[in-house]
Amino acid sequence: MSDDIKIFDQTSSPGPLGFIGLGLPSVILGLQGLGIIEEPLSVISMAIFLGGFAQLFAGLQFRKKGDTFSAVAFTTFALFWFSFAWILIAPFGAAPLSGISSAVYLILWGIYAVVMTAAAVKTGVKSVIATFVFLDLTFILTGLSAAFPALPAGAGAVAAVILGICAMYTGLAMVLESVGFKVAY
Repeated sequence: MSDDIKIFDQTSSPGPLGFIGLGLPSVILGLQGLGIIEEPLSVISMAIFLGGFAQLFAGLQFRKKGDTFSAVAFTTFALFWFSFAWILIAPFGAAPLSGISSAVYLILWGIYAVVMTAAAVKTGVKSVIATFVFLDLTFILTGLSAAFPALPAGAGAVAAVILGICAMYTGLAMVLESVGFKVAY
């Protein structure tokens, strides 16, 4: 008889929460960028409470599961949403973020996202890869349009909506699969 103790993790996957926490705020942000949603309050609330907290909770749970890629991806993008919400709120007492400052902020996040996309490709999960590719496009296109106002701002907003749809699809497919549905993702 072996004295080895084996522990099996039977907790649920935090992945759906993290992907939905990315998806819904991204769609709202993209719709605002396209002028469909005018007031920033829905973006700010989604950024803090879904993008920030949901992804933070998911990332911390992945950390407990030993999944470094998911832990880092979800917790850092949670911090992105918190920082982005602060940028939208901060002009109460601070100067608004300038075009070049916005560009640098977004392009740095884009560079980080591209590196994380390389890790996402290694997962082999098509919807996760698509989510990260559109995340890259959202950051880079939005950053470039902030740096160069002559570029169309709508390209980054369209990428954000597609990003959100990809992320929500991934999260919801995981939920459906967990209850026995066969969903390709």
